Amino acid sequence: MEKSRRNFVKLAGGAIGSAAVLGSASTASAQESVADVYRSADPSNYTDANRTSSDVRWIVIHTIEGSYEDGYTWFENPDANVSSHFVIGNEPGQIMQMVDIEDIAWTNGGDGSYNDTGVNFELEGYANSTDFNDNIYEQTAEAVAHICEKYGVPKRHPTFDLAPCDPYDGEGGVIGHNQIPNADCTGVTDGKVDPGDTFDWNYLMDLVDGEVDDGDGGDDGDDGGNGGTAGWPTYSSGDENRDVYTVQYLLEANGYPMEYHDGIYGNEVETTVESFQSDTGLTVDGVVGPNTWDELVVTASDGDENQAVRAAQDNLRYKHGYDIAVDGGFGPGTEDAVESFQSASGILVDGIVGPQTWEYLVG
Repeated sequence: MEKSRRNFVKLAGGAIGSAAVLGSASTASAQESVADVYRSADPSNYTDANRTSSDVRWIVIHTIEGSYEDGYTWFENPDANVSSHFVIGNEPGQIMQMVDIEDIAWTNGGDGSYNDTGVNFELEGYANSTDFNDNIYEQTAEAVAHICEKYGVPKRHPTFDLAPCDPYDGEGGVIGHNQIPNADCTGVTDGKVDPGDTFDWNYLMDLVDGEVDDGDGGDDGDDGGNGGTAGWPTYSSGDENRDVYTVQYLLEANGYPMEYHDGIYGNEVETTVESFQSDTGLTVDGVVGPNTWDELVVTASDGDENQAVRAAQDNLRYKHGYDIAVDGGFGPGTEDAVESFQSASGILVDGIVGPQTWEYLVG
């Protein structure tokens, strides 16, 4: 079904000057014009600051992992130690502002630098499971467009796996919580996955009148991604990265259900890998090395619909920068991305994700 559009309220003045102060101190008098209601987070859950437009570089999209009410009531709780500038619900009139833009909301983790430079949005729903409705996309897009225009944030969603270690690097843009690096920039903060693979970035950025950008300076779209290298990596307990998502999805493709898809090699992954190794006659060590990869990968091709396809799509999109849906269905867009990846990697171009292509995807 074609999704409807909304006529957004545009700020007549455009972006403000880079040295201008953004607002007044933590009251409804600083309510952005786009907000339907201002309801302040508890003062113990954010930092009073004096940010200027030069400090605001990123808009970060999160999911509440619950309802609209769950979100705003939690941020009002003085024991929460977390907050967000905006909370967006899935019913009309639910654009709520809770923290002034000049102040620092606490929600991104890591070393805190993306709190310092971010405007945060918490969306009603759950990562990787909610089918977000038009209302929530439209309201999120209305507020995102407003912030971009007023404070000079680029209307672009970079598809890189991790945002820059230093948030003042690059152009800035609109990103997911799943792209915020941890403190040492070796993986995603706390293994976060929101807004998840059911969130349609292309639709959101279309509503914002922006773009999904592969970030390499080339044309956007499937051909903008990059290739991989040969060699199976080794992963074990404690690792956190995009390839661990691949492990989790591939375990499911082999008939081993996973409770979490979070990119964290924790107890669930380790014990499930051990079960898989035992069942396939491998050495049982809970480590995914070359021999385990050989048994774990599942060939995926046009027309398939399963978790192996989702594993390939997730890796192509979030590790290698291809603008494709992560929906578990191997259609023309996925086939084009696979062929582009194979060409960029210098391997056989057949549009099939077989053992060699898997090796280059995770290598």
